[in-house]
Amino acid sequence: MRLVIINDIKSMGDTLSKMLSEMPAVQVEGVFDNSISAYNFLKAEPVDIIIIDINMPGENGLTFVKQIRELMPTIIIIIISATSDYALEAFEIYAFDYIVKPVSRVRLEKTINRIREILNLLSDCRYCGMKYQLYAYCLGDFTLRSPTGEVIRLQSSKSEELMAFLIYNKGKAVDKWRIIEELFTEMPIYNAETYLNTTTYKLRKSLEPYGMKDAVICRNGSYKIDMDKIYVDFLDFKNRIRDCTPIDMSNLKEALELENLYSGQLFGDKDYSWLRTDRERLFLAYWSYAKQLSKKLVEYGKHTLALELLKRIEEHDPYDEEVNILLMRVYAALKDRISMKRQYERYIGLVHQELGILPEDSFKRFYDGLRESL
Repeated sequence: MRLVIINDIKSMGDTLSKMLSEMPAVQVEGVFDNSISAYNFLKAEPVDIIIIDINMPGENGLTFVKQIRELMPTIIIIIISATSDYALEAFEIYAFDYIVKPVSRVRLEKTINRIREILNLLSDCRYCGMKYQLYAYCLGDFTLRSPTGEVIRLQSSKSEELMAFLIYNKGKAVDKWRIIEELFTEMPIYNAETYLNTTTYKLRKSLEPYGMKDAVICRNGSYKIDMDKIYVDFLDFKNRIRDCTPIDMSNLKEALELENLYSGQLFGDKDYSWLRTDRERLFLAYWSYAKQLSKKLVEYGKHTLALELLKRIEEHDPYDEEVNILLMRVYAALKDRISMKRQYERYIGLVHQELGILPEDSFKRFYDGLRESL
């Protein structure tokens, strides 16, 4: 992915460039401190992504973005701002994302990963002949996007939840009384039924500009969504886990891409009571898969990749002894005695302080063996 950065503060532009350059398959083609220089460059050298700070003195960043959109209709635009004041205007001109300062690496990487997923899907031969009209990203958040990456804004939180619920049911017809029970439980029956009808209408109106109005089907007292033209990341994840196990050298690259697809729990922080069981089930499937992948990376000597993955899964459960053992093995392989000792002591202290126990003697023997081997 080729991109340019436009930021009037040199240190900020350089920081963004450094963060992005360290991400896989990202190539920073230029860092500009004004829109005129950037515009002249882009006329001669089209790129995939523009990252622009719209709060530059003496310039109107949104006006520039509109000009770029006319020049390059399909370009992906990420807007950075000191405040959220311009977010609505930004999305009206089809910005892919809007990031409020300070910009963290984690936040930026999440956006880049989303872009990579879309570009991979559009170019992957496995999807040739399939024309998705809607992309539903349900891992780590809930976002609907058009094929060009535009965020599809729904008119209310209930229409968003209804869409999520229908996608969660994978195109199966759901009786309206069950929907009322799950989504409108605090309302009297009459009001809830009316509200369901209103919510459905709003949902279909929001999808209409994207040719998906009729995807929401209401028939014989039941509701469902036509999944034929919708890509859903968590369903893709579940299907590909089955295809990608067991992991070996022949599918290692695909396995890494698949792990990257899981960007957080199902529907992120949305407090949907109807999905709690499956949210946990999907996370456990990811957890098991990520640990299996970590072991294979260590086995194949891919220690840097293994370290990145193990640190991510350690955040979910720092008490997992197997993960801590794998981390110590990686540090030993990298000849990083200090980090290996720190990992050992941190784990010992954590389980003793939080759980009131000490690890089995075999854990200490394992550590002693690694230490002696260095």
